[in-house]
Amino acid sequence: MKVYPFYTAITTCSNLYDVSMDPVEFEEIGWIAWEKIGNKDCRIYKLETWLNGEDSLTLPTNCEKVDAVSNNIPEFQDTDNVQRFNYIPSWMESYVEGRTNYNRSPLYVKGKLLKGWKERNGELWFDTPIHGNVTILYKGIHADETGLPFLNQKELEAIACYCAMTYHLKRGMKMRDRTSLEIGNMLKADWNRLIIRARTPIKLSQNDLNTILDARSSWDRHKYNKSTKIHK
Repeated sequence: MKVYPFYTAITTCSNLYDVSMDPVEFEEIGWIAWEKIGNKDCRIYKLETWLNGEDSLTLPTNCEKVDAVSNNIPEFQDTDNVQRFNYIPSWMESYVEGRTNYNRSPLYVKGKLLKGWKERNGELWFDTPIHGNVTILYKGIHADETGLPFLNQKELEAIACYCAMTYHLKRGMKMRDRTSLEIGNMLKADWNRLIIRARTPIKLSQNDLNTILDARSSWDRHKYNKSTKIHK
């Protein structure tokens, strides 16, 4: 699946609708359009960082949800109830981790899972200060280094149409221009069509959609005491 940078939509808007917008204004309007579409291409990311006595850290801008947090201390089972750090099991666990590390998933999180943390306002807060390496496994949006999401072809066309529609409607209301208002209303009809098209995941084929629609139609037959077998 080919993806495009977010700012490609401003070029598409200029090419398709002959509308030139300020980059700051485009980013605000384009972000609203992307939120209205609602398709978030999320992936699993792994972040490793070092904390020197801090009780919080700033999460990446594309972070949607934190799944797991761990430190670099090997997790092992003590053989007695004495409250001390047992070095021998720790060394043995580190040795096992090192010997089996070659066949592990890149997203494998080693060490002991931390429980006393909370995610709040783009930051991760810990109950106690942390000293050492911390590994975070989180679900994030597929975005560039600035945090803006990548777009597929359908989202690109829909966002460009929304920006052009907003530009003409705002210009028409501000300048009392009837022509701009008419163009904005025409683009609004195109936007309603393109947003439905963009909300359909690009990974779904027409055969998948037919299967979903057939199953939904068959489910509606329950109230009529008809057969619920999928028609082919």
